[in-house]
Parts: sequence; structure tokens; C-alpha cells
Amino acid sequence: MEPIEVVPNLWAGGIEYASNSQFLLHNGIKHVLSLCYDDTADVVSIDHKRVRITDDANENIYDVLDECVSYIDDAIQKNDPIYVHCVHGRCRTACIITAYLSKHNNISIHEAYSMLMKKYARAMILPVFFEQLQCYEHGTIYVHRQISYAVPRLVLPRITNRHRVS
Repeated sequence: MEPIEVVPNLWAGGIEYASNSQFLLHNGIKHVLSLCYDDTADVVSIDHKRVRITDDANENIYDVLDECVSYIDDAIQKNDPIYVHCVHGRCRTACIITAYLSKHNNISIHEAYSMLMKKYARAMILPVFFEQLQCYEHGTIYVHRQISYAVPRLVLPRITNRHRVS
């Protein structure tokens, strides 16, 4: 599916457009926020930040909300378009953009999610992520509950430093 400009300079979509230089350059996108473990090819002159999170009931997205919201806000304050994506552009993308819209517009998480859904109908936030967003909205601490798996999960660094490829 094609990416959508949710609000001016804030684009949402899936991984397939994260390294699509034609799309990025055509829309003047200067920053990419990747919310997945899958790596994408870097595009020259694009500032790319990777936050390694999954669509999983065990994922603690609360811990990265401030950093992601700040990264989006920094780009938009400079009037630089930013592309936010996860693999399919549905859950993690919607979660982070909802947090940004809530904080930036000083509205509730529910209002921010409704605002997002009007432009980006494929958004779908996992209930556990919505719970974390509500804690974020109210400034309360989220207590992460780990669900046990029989197979250990691969542990990789969650956030990689921003970099600009020249």
C-alpha cells in the first residue's frame, strides 16, 4: 500500500518504501524512522534512525516512545518531512504516530488515534500497546509484563544511532 501523509511532513507506511529513493526524494523526505528488526538499505542524504521493536505482546514500546516522538518532532520543527514505518505500516507505525499526535496537539490518545484513523485507515494498535500509550498520556509508569515463551527470543540492540549516509 502507498504511504500516506498523515499531517504535513509526517508520512506513514510500510518497509517497502523506507529505501525507495524515488518515493523519498520525490516527497522531500529527509528522515526515516524504522520501527522493526528488518534492515533497509540506506538512501543517500537521508537521516535514518532504527528502533528495533516487534508486534508482540511482550514488547515494551513504552520505553522508546519519548525518543521516537522527539525524533519526529525534531524533523517536523525543521520543516523536514519524515517517513515512519514498520514492516506493514500498521501497528508500530500507528502506535508511534499516535503518541506524537497526542503529545504535539495536547490531545488524548483516543483523540489522536481517531485523528490518525481518518487519514490512515490501516492503522491498528495492539491492545498491549494501547495500554502503554495510555500510561504515556497520563505520565504513569508502565509495568511491563513478560509472557513466557518456550523458545528464547533473539536479543539485539533496540536502538541504533542516527546516521546520515553521504
